[in-house]
Amino acid sequence: MGETPSISAWTTAIGARWHTFVDEVLVPLGDALLAMLVAWLVLAVAARLVALLPGVRNLKATRRTGSVLRVVGWALVVLVPVVIVIATAYADDGAAAWLVIALPLALVTVGVLGPGLATRSRLDAKVIGPDGSTNTAWSIDALMQVRNANLDDPRERVERPSSPDLGEFIAIADRSGSGVASALAWLFQVLFNSAPWMLQVTILDARSGIATLRRNGNSLDEVELALEWDSDEPDQHRKLLALAAGFTAMTMAERYPDVRGFYRAKSWKSVGYLGLARMTRGDERRHYLSRAIEEDPTSILAEYDRVFDRYGAIEDRASIESFLDRLEPIVNQAAWLCGESEVFPGIPQKVWHDFVRVEAELGPARIDPADLRRGVRPIQARLDERRKSRPPAPEPRAMLLRTLTLYMMAARNWAAYADLDGSAVDDAAVDARRARIRVAIDRFIDLLEQESATPRRDPNRVLSRMRARAALCYLIFNPDVAGDWGEEDGSRRTGATGGSRQAAAARRWLREAGTSLEIEIRYSYACFTARRARAIEAQAERNVLIEEAIRGVRYARHVDYYQREAARDPELMLLGHEPQMRELVLAPITSPWQIARFGALRPRLERHGILDPARIASDPAPDALREELGLAHDDFALLVDDAMILHAGRVTAEGGLTPEERLRAVRHLIDDAGYSIPALIGTFAGEFEVLARSVATAVHWVPTDEELADVERFLVGLMAHLEAESGEPEPPAPESPIRLVS
Repeated sequence: MGETPSISAWTTAIGARWHTFVDEVLVPLGDALLAMLVAWLVLAVAARLVALLPGVRNLKATRRTGSVLRVVGWALVVLVPVVIVIATAYADDGAAAWLVIALPLALVTVGVLGPGLATRSRLDAKVIGPDGSTNTAWSIDALMQVRNANLDDPRERVERPSSPDLGEFIAIADRSGSGVASALAWLFQVLFNSAPWMLQVTILDARSGIATLRRNGNSLDEVELALEWDSDEPDQHRKLLALAAGFTAMTMAERYPDVRGFYRAKSWKSVGYLGLARMTRGDERRHYLSRAIEEDPTSILAEYDRVFDRYGAIEDRASIESFLDRLEPIVNQAAWLCGESEVFPGIPQKVWHDFVRVEAELGPARIDPADLRRGVRPIQARLDERRKSRPPAPEPRAMLLRTLTLYMMAARNWAAYADLDGSAVDDAAVDARRARIRVAIDRFIDLLEQESATPRRDPNRVLSRMRARAALCYLIFNPDVAGDWGEEDGSRRTGATGGSRQAAAARRWLREAGTSLEIEIRYSYACFTARRARAIEAQAERNVLIEEAIRGVRYARHVDYYQREAARDPELMLLGHEPQMRELVLAPITSPWQIARFGALRPRLERHGILDPARIASDPAPDALREELGLAHDDFALLVDDAMILHAGRVTAEGGLTPEERLRAVRHLIDDAGYSIPALIGTFAGEFEVLARSVATAVHWVPTDEELADVERFLVGLMAHLEAESGEPEPPAPESPIRLVS
């Protein structure tokens, strides 16, 4: 019988074998892995240092090129150490293997990854307040303004944010207090989360600052920031940051040829002033818009914003025709910038548009053979023609779609004004304009189909609103393409402009618009329904459509903008004589305190014992009342005039206006027009028809001839009462003061 091995011998054998495994496998493998790790770190740090070299740190390259370089470079960083270790292990001469294999691979890796790291379009910002401390919130705001500078194409915007998860990891590791963790955080920051671009803004005071932009440690430029408009608003620092954002975005865009969304803007100041204009309103906005155009007259961004501001002031057909004529060259310029053919052929362009200037430069230029050597003449000719005819890199279609959307809105209102004016159908000018509008609608639908065909994020549902407007506008200007206002009826198709493809898209988008809950789409659809109602002769069906339009407008009036716009919308004015629509649009007024001029002073007036603002003019202690109200002498005199106009309007029976209609007329004279008694007398004597029309519009919205005559009588009676109360001389009677009354 053999002896049974002891436990100690068994464990000794296991230990011996384990030591053999460690010595023969783990130790060599660990040495190889350590060598690979050291090689990885050396290559990565060397590439980062290469990115700081003078010839590399300010390279001009597309972001796609930089991305490819980084992907290839990091792949080489991972693979090259493995190749070096294996090649060295199998080589007969390790030193020779290092010289022949390791050194060239390392140089290639560093040469590829270094420029890739240098051309990364990542930005960090540092904003220093007037007290010298760094403001983190303002720094984040500066970054956001730079990122939003060219939101027309977010995929190709000028700056790409870093990974928040990696940033949090670095911040947590750096705050841990551990030396190893802090070293790792620094290493990750240098290699993986570095921001080659650095914007530093020093806020000197509320109206001035200095912006410095660095790239890979090299200062590219430093500019002074100054606000030209004096304002007491607390957000002045944000305006300075808007200028800094324009400077940064345009400077970065010069280094990345594939950045899109600036539409070939040439001046950072123009982009900065445009950002200021979009943050402000009123005179300040107009000032900065003018400055943006002054800095870069060819900027379509500034030109579009300035023309868009005109749209809100349009109130008649002549002004909207002028607006359409002004917008058509901008549409053509936007189409050229986006690489599309012109929308309105033969329309005279503006002299500052690149579309005109470049076309003129490219015209039928010929090369004189005598200027070139015979051997290179054909090649040089082809190169010269290619250089001249090569179009610029196409910009995103957002500006073209935006200008066409504005054109569609204006075209619909023009058609409504034309219907209100009762223009003849065979008017040549009207027909020519309708033909141009149809062409624009067809192009708009084609462009929207192209944009909708490719999957893309539309978080703000901009495309859905554009599709709704395109469909509604198409059916308005092509009413015979389908049945009654978009209902399928193939028997009534007439082959109108646009053909079946645009018609099919319009019907499809019309169904989407009819079920949408977006306020802008519901309002637009309600205006479209109002136009449908006007075209219906059967009263029962007409009433149904009117109620549908009213529901849509009432839904949209939850937003103050549409509450104001409804009163001046020409498409709704097509139903201006309908009592239901008037009741919706005209804000009710039952008390003189609803006149803003008096309502703002109501608490102080009531403390003084005045419960009816008409009593202001007859108060026995006017000086004490003025001090109680805290008004200057001129402001108090105007308030007394307003009270007298209110009293005279209440007691004027001429014209047969109801008490609510008289209050509405007085509110217009006081709040909207801001008349004093002398100014009202002068307007009555010199511009009676204009005055009567404006008051009638305020009272009846879309007045009939009879209602206009009633308002004229009311104004004549009002002036007689004012003359009796104020002691002012009676104004001279206007020519035919009551045009429609015998």
